[in-house]
Amino acid sequence: MRHVWVNDGVFLSEDDHTAKGLRYLCRHLVGLCVTYRHTAGGEAQLPARFATCSGTLLFVEGALYFLTAGHVLKRPRELRDCESVEIEGAALADVFGYRRVSDTPIPFDLRNAQLCFVDDEELGLDFGVIPIGPHHARLLAKNGMVALSEENWLKQHSVKFEGYAILGFPAEFVSERVSDSSTVRIEPTMFAVRGLEPAQDYRRTQYPRFVGQVSEGLPSQPVRSSKLAFLGSNPAMKYSSYPVRAYCTHFNLCDNSRRAE
Repeated sequence: MRHVWVNDGVFLSEDDHTAKGLRYLCRHLVGLCVTYRHTAGGEAQLPARFATCSGTLLFVEGALYFLTAGHVLKRPRELRDCESVEIEGAALADVFGYRRVSDTPIPFDLRNAQLCFVDDEELGLDFGVIPIGPHHARLLAKNGMVALSEENWLKQHSVKFEGYAILGFPAEFVSERVSDSSTVRIEPTMFAVRGLEPAQDYRRTQYPRFVGQVSEGLPSQPVRSSKLAFLGSNPAMKYSSYPVRAYCTHFNLCDNSRRAE
């Protein structure tokens, strides 16, 4: 797998090898997508808002979880618990991997889901998980998703990594509201990260934390527009293409059916 590094650390997909490599990594990428509406004041008359949490799948002791940052998972719980917010729909977007068989996200019951997270500055912990039941686990596996298991991190303390990267959904590349045509834009993007040695005045925590820096001067304009269409409670997708500079998956608006288990 060969990556192209230009534009100060943005992964490009101008060649076929790089695009395939990023799609390969995206088999670990899942988005928790939520459409919601404020019911108080003038917001009630505006288009529904859209939010997404980037995460991955974690398999521990026979159980599957959606894993993301703790401070990120706070937001869906706040929305769910707020009396002046109506959750219109939620879905697990597992449509970014190279072996997917469906471009339709999986409808997800956010209202009754268990949202568990820790965001403790003193401990140095910031993670959140949502248990995934057997039904959703089968659908995720059917679409080529691969969970991280203990064998992936058991010996990482003894491994010297050659490089680091962040894969997710930058806020600049995600719609804030659903459009008049019932679509939103969401762009999976990967950035290079430079590992740093902690400074002497760095605040130590009980659990060691990785220290790194994302390259400055990253492009501020999206380069390919991927759109999800929310048709009632079942999301479908479409995309429109522009000159390629950052990888995004292709979506098909016409496929409203979910693959069989």
